[in-house]
Amino acid sequence: MSVLKFRNGILALLVAVAAFSSGGCGGGGDSDVSMDRWKGSWKSESGYLKDSGMNEAYSAVASHVSGVSSEDVKGAFEAMLYSSIDSIKISGGAAVLISNGGAVSYDYSLVGTTPIPGFDGSVWNKFESEQDGPFKYLIVTEVHSDGPDAMKHWHFRYGASGFDSLVSGDNSLWWPTFVAADTSIEKVAKDMNDEAEAMAQFLSSSPSLSGWDGDWKSFSSYLDDPAMDSAYEAIAAKGKNLTAAEVETALKNMYDSKGVTALSIRGDVITVTSGGGSMAYDYEGRMFAPISGFDGVFWYKFEAPSASDQRYMVMTSVHSDGPDAMKHWHVRFGDAGFSALADRTDFWYPTFVESSTEVSDIASDFLAEADELAAMITALK
Repeated sequence: MSVLKFRNGILALLVAVAAFSSGGCGGGGDSDVSMDRWKGSWKSESGYLKDSGMNEAYSAVASHVSGVSSEDVKGAFEAMLYSSIDSIKISGGAAVLISNGGAVSYDYSLVGTTPIPGFDGSVWNKFESEQDGPFKYLIVTEVHSDGPDAMKHWHFRYGASGFDSLVSGDNSLWWPTFVAADTSIEKVAKDMNDEAEAMAQFLSSSPSLSGWDGDWKSFSSYLDDPAMDSAYEAIAAKGKNLTAAEVETALKNMYDSKGVTALSIRGDVITVTSGGGSMAYDYEGRMFAPISGFDGVFWYKFEAPSASDQRYMVMTSVHSDGPDAMKHWHVRFGDAGFSALADRTDFWYPTFVESSTEVSDIASDFLAEADELAAMITALK
């Protein structure tokens, strides 16, 4: 049940991608197998979003959505357009990708196209490199704009584990975008201003709790069971100078649910069981935020003004790490606001599983991922 591999589930989107990423997705590809159609120098649109020159555009979008501030709008776009690639330079089949870690070159070949789910007539162009790494697989739309004077741009996604995960609905909110390298902040802001009302339609569709409906048990409630001992020992054996006790302590800290033993979700109501008692609270969706270090993965934000210690919740979608793996989701909760939860840099991922889950399921999941967990715990020491 690795927190390193989760992917967010699809939420119903009520408007087209054009409403939040400065234009439509572009048409179909052609038989050209090189990247010449994207030739040139491009900059990630995410690099503009913190500039104060965008503030008026954020306010314009917020003015069309009840209960949403300009800071909410800014956070939403930072999440949707996030990219660990700062810029890209393309010539032929070669792409030089530049990020905080420096420049890296990938040679790409076009291996096909696939429809963009929900957008008839639009396709992702699929490029693959023989080089392994975080950018081995790349899917891109055509370069396009919304009018003769509008900003040229294209959307892309990248990953290391194949095309299916990039195309799937699990990435439905992730739309990294490149614009021409000489694009000014004024141009980006004007594009957003011009489409403020359309973008607001997207932001007005707050997340619903329907994807979490059911009865869930805290992962941490299993960790003291003696049946877990063999899993701790197996993980320790895979690590460097790790003991089973250190493994157990690290996992308890990572999955600590702060005394919350169960969550039951029905409609907009979450019933929190803690300290032997239960309290039910009405939660309302408050959009989403990126999860640091996990490209294209999001926290969904919910608030219950009547709650105390669990007033604010940020949640991943329900997911599993394979077709036969255990369903689970990660959550953080507290009373100090969303930023205090989403911006934490420690490895705190309280996790909930279906209430029918047995301790043997947890132990088996740990055993299956012993190598990965050992490496992660060793790195955290």
